[in-house]
Amino acid sequence: MRETAATLNDVGRGQAAAVYGPVASFYYRSHHPWLRQFIGTITSAMFPEPSIQVDSRAPVDVALRRTRDGRLSVHLLNTGNRPFPDLYNFADVIPPLRDIRLVVLTPEKPRVVIWHHDS
Repeated sequence: MRETAATLNDVGRGQAAAVYGPVASFYYRSHHPWLRQFIGTITSAMFPEPSIQVDSRAPVDVALRRTRDGRLSVHLLNTGNRPFPDLYNFADVIPPLRDIRLVVLTPEKPRVVIWHHDS
């Protein structure tokens, strides 16, 4: 028996996607790469030209936002320590992020790019 896993429909001037089933809770428990790819495929269909693209083998959360003075800011969060190794959600080691490639669409070339990280 085949069932629909997700749909993507045009609604007004935009699109709406729906995923049927407890995908979020499955991902939370397993962090299976196929689920990340599945959601990524749907997201890519909805946003064919995203404001930011991240190419990384490591799991990283990305937030694109503006500072109070209007400057563009990209926040990267290393999520490589999940799932947590014990019942108390403590991680002994958080692996470093390496070889990340970011592409940020901007209306003009930035005057400066500043990389800031906490060690």
